[in-house]
Amino acid sequence: MSFRMDLNMQRRRQRDVTHIRVKEFEYTCLIENFKFYHCQVRKELQSPVFRMGDNDEYKWCLHLYPNGYADQDEDYLSVYLELLEETIDERAAFLVLYLVKRNGDDSDVAIETFIEKIKHGNSQKREFPKFTERAYVFDKSNDLLPNGALTLRCKLYLTDEIVNVSHPSETFLPADQMLS
Repeated sequence: MSFRMDLNMQRRRQRDVTHIRVKEFEYTCLIENFKFYHCQVRKELQSPVFRMGDNDEYKWCLHLYPNGYADQDEDYLSVYLELLEETIDERAAFLVLYLVKRNGDDSDVAIETFIEKIKHGNSQKREFPKFTERAYVFDKSNDLLPNGALTLRCKLYLTDEIVNVSHPSETFLPADQMLS
């Protein structure tokens, strides 16, 4: 019995790709006369409730403390983002909070965080007690308080759907490389 191997035999490679579609949502909050709030100890500024999501299913609220949330944060601007309610299944999200300059550009002051799961039916808070130093906000060279107003921008990147795609490769391997 003889065994013959055809060295011209080729095999096609295949690769699978998992792609996560992400949607971006944005909310901008303008706080007029912010320069006067730093005089009030532990004063909480609260944004109106805003909605983000495919069908505005997530209700959020920003909480801002110009003099920090607690004694150990008194030299900082504290920011809390609260998810009040939502109506869909669990999703992962990426959150970015920025202070905005006079010209509308995002400043260097930003915080980013990954939210592993936004859970169905639960109120949740993301806390940033030392978001930025208060002195930095009031420093005129940073251009963060045009006409005494502070602008905070919230961007949410929300997972939408996971798609698995198979892509046959156009790369062919000769039979002698298939064994290695």
